[in-house]
Amino acid sequence: GDGGRRSYSGFSSGDEDRVAVSLLIAINAAVFIMWQSFDKRFMLKHFTTSWSAVANRHHETLLAAIFSHADFAHLFSNMMGLY
Repeated sequence: GDGGRRSYSGFSSGDEDRVAVSLLIAINAAVFIMWQSFDKRFMLKHFTTSWSAVANRHHETLLAAIFSHADFAHLFSNMMGLY
């Protein structure tokens, strides 16, 4: 452990890790739900990466695509690995 040392935020490093992992899992789950309920054209445009998107300076797709998963098994296995 960190010997009980606190960071500048007041959380121990273990607390920060748990918060970060929980946040990443929540974001991944939210994007997965969006894939199930939003218009597929919107999701393909904003949550996948292509050479065309990068060439047209839509660099946000590089980050957004990280949170996209093909199916529940893909999401679940990645979140278990993250946890």
